[in-house]
Amino acid sequence: MVETWVFGEIRKLLTLSNASTLMSYWRTHGGHEVDFVLERRGVAVGIEVKPGASFHADDRTIAIPFARFFGREGKASARRRCA
Repeated sequence: MVETWVFGEIRKLLTLSNASTLMSYWRTHGGHEVDFVLERRGVAVGIEVKPGASFHADDRTIAIPFARFFGREGKASARRRCA
């Protein structure tokens, strides 16, 4: 699974960087989700993983609820932590 590989790669980079970064995921009750949320110094960045052949323009619609939750500057705390 592509998400599992990306998880491992992000995890390695965070370990090597010595940065205090929280990796989590984000999901709404309505079914919107972001595969990975990286938080550092109160700023959150969402990463959605899609295999190249399965990306559709509609997949970008997650950016709206994500921005509403985290705010324009990405400032909030993710609700779920990755293991």
